[in-house]
Amino acid sequence: MPNDVFKVEVTVYMGFDDSGDEAFRTVWSVAEEMLDKYGIWIDVIPVNVWIYDPMGISNPDLPRVDINGRTFITGRAPSREELIDIILSIASNRGGKPGKEIAIAAVIKPPGSFLDAVMSAA
Repeated sequence: MPNDVFKVEVTVYMGFDDSGDEAFRTVWSVAEEMLDKYGIWIDVIPVNVWIYDPMGISNPDLPRVDINGRTFITGRAPSREELIDIILSIASNRGGKPGKEIAIAAVIKPPGSFLDAVMSAA
Protein backbone atom coordinates (compact mmCIF):
# COMPACT_ATOMS: atom_id res chain seq x y z
CA MET A 1 0.00 0.00 0.00
CA PRO A 2 1.42 3.40 -0.94
CA ASN A 3 2.37 5.72 1.93
CA ASP A 4 0.04 8.47 0.72
CA VAL A 5 -3.16 6.44 1.30
CA PHE A 6 -5.15 7.90 4.19
CA LYS A 7 -6.08 5.20 6.70
CA VAL A 8 -8.91 5.18 9.23
CA GLU A 9 -9.65 2.55 11.87
CA VAL A 10 -13.32 1.91 12.68
CA THR A 11 -14.15 -0.40 15.58
CA VAL A 12 -17.73 -1.63 15.94
CA TYR A 13 -18.65 -2.97 19.38
CA MET A 14 -21.69 -5.23 19.15
CA GLY A 15 -23.99 -7.05 21.52
CA PHE A 16 -26.13 -10.02 20.63
CA ASP A 17 -28.84 -8.17 18.74
CA ASP A 18 -29.85 -6.92 15.30
CA SER A 19 -28.69 -3.34 15.81
CA GLY A 20 -25.09 -4.50 16.22
CA ASP A 21 -25.31 -6.48 13.02
CA GLU A 22 -26.83 -3.49 11.25
CA ALA A 23 -24.05 -1.22 12.54
CA PHE A 24 -21.36 -3.62 11.27
CA ARG A 25 -22.98 -3.99 7.84
CA THR A 26 -23.31 -0.22 7.50
CA VAL A 27 -19.68 0.37 8.46
CA TRP A 28 -18.51 -2.35 6.07
CA SER A 29 -20.54 -0.91 3.20
CA VAL A 30 -19.28 2.62 3.88
CA ALA A 31 -15.69 1.31 4.02
CA GLU A 32 -16.02 -0.13 0.52
CA GLU A 33 -17.57 3.11 -0.76
CA MET A 34 -14.89 5.29 0.84
CA LEU A 35 -12.15 3.26 -0.82
CA ASP A 36 -13.83 3.34 -4.24
CA LYS A 37 -14.85 7.01 -4.21
CA TYR A 38 -12.23 8.73 -2.07
CA GLY A 39 -9.27 6.35 -1.84
CA ILE A 40 -9.58 6.23 1.94
CA TRP A 41 -8.56 2.86 3.43
CA ILE A 42 -10.72 1.82 6.38
CA ASP A 43 -9.76 -0.99 8.73
CA VAL A 44 -13.06 -2.37 10.04
CA ILE A 45 -12.69 -4.11 13.40
CA PRO A 46 -15.80 -5.86 14.72
CA VAL A 47 -15.79 -6.67 18.44
CA ASN A 48 -18.50 -8.99 19.71
CA VAL A 49 -18.87 -7.93 23.34
CA TRP A 50 -20.92 -11.02 24.17
CA ILE A 51 -17.86 -13.20 23.56
CA TYR A 52 -15.87 -11.38 26.25
CA ASP A 53 -18.72 -10.44 28.58
CA PRO A 54 -21.92 -12.48 28.15
CA MET A 55 -23.62 -10.42 30.89
CA GLY A 56 -22.91 -7.18 29.00
CA ILE A 57 -24.93 -8.05 25.91
CA SER A 58 -27.86 -5.92 26.98
CA ASN A 59 -25.67 -2.85 27.48
CA PRO A 60 -27.67 0.19 26.29
CA ASP A 61 -24.49 1.73 24.86
CA LEU A 62 -24.25 -1.00 22.21
CA PRO A 63 -23.69 -0.90 19.38
CA ARG A 64 -20.83 1.57 19.65
CA VAL A 65 -18.71 2.90 16.82
CA ASP A 66 -15.20 4.18 17.53
CA ILE A 67 -13.22 5.90 14.79
CA ASN A 68 -9.47 6.16 15.26
CA GLY A 69 -9.92 5.31 18.94
CA ARG A 70 -12.56 7.96 19.63
CA THR A 71 -16.24 7.11 20.30
CA PHE A 72 -18.61 8.79 17.85
CA ILE A 73 -21.84 6.77 18.01
CA THR A 74 -23.39 4.83 20.89
CA GLY A 75 -26.64 2.97 21.45
CA ARG A 76 -27.70 2.76 17.81
CA ALA A 77 -26.58 1.78 14.34
CA PRO A 78 -25.13 4.72 12.41
CA SER A 79 -26.52 5.94 9.11
CA ARG A 80 -24.38 5.77 5.98
CA GLU A 81 -24.44 9.56 5.59
CA GLU A 82 -23.40 10.09 9.19
CA LEU A 83 -20.39 7.77 8.88
CA ILE A 84 -19.31 9.24 5.56
CA ASP A 85 -19.49 12.77 6.99
CA ILE A 86 -17.43 11.82 10.05
CA ILE A 87 -14.76 9.99 8.05
CA LEU A 88 -14.46 12.74 5.43
CA SER A 89 -14.17 15.30 8.22
CA ILE A 90 -11.37 13.31 9.86
CA ALA A 91 -9.59 12.92 6.52
CA SER A 92 -9.84 16.62 5.65
CA ASN A 93 -8.66 17.70 9.12
CA ARG A 94 -5.55 15.55 8.82
CA GLY A 95 -4.77 16.26 5.20
CA GLY A 96 -5.86 12.85 3.95
CA LYS A 97 -5.02 12.23 0.32
CA PRO A 98 -6.85 9.76 -1.90
CA GLY A 99 -4.98 6.61 -2.83
CA LYS A 100 -5.48 3.89 -5.41
CA GLU A 101 -5.72 0.72 -3.32
CA ILE A 102 -8.52 -1.66 -4.29
CA ALA A 103 -8.69 -4.06 -1.35
CA ILE A 104 -10.25 -3.92 2.09
CA ALA A 105 -10.16 -6.48 4.88
CA ALA A 106 -11.42 -7.16 8.38
CA VAL A 107 -10.09 -9.74 10.79
CA ILE A 108 -12.05 -11.17 13.69
CA LYS A 109 -9.76 -12.89 16.14
CA PRO A 110 -10.45 -12.39 19.85
CA PRO A 111 -7.50 -13.56 21.98
CA GLY A 112 -7.96 -17.06 23.30
CA SER A 113 -11.09 -17.62 21.28
CA PHE A 114 -12.10 -20.32 18.85
CA LEU A 115 -13.38 -17.62 16.50
CA ASP A 116 -11.03 -16.81 13.64
CA ALA A 117 -12.26 -15.42 10.33
CA VAL A 118 -11.02 -13.21 7.56
CA MET A 119 -13.27 -11.26 5.21
CA SER A 120 -12.09 -9.32 2.23
CA ALA A 121 -13.43 -7.60 -0.85
CA ALA A 122 -11.51 -6.41 -3.86
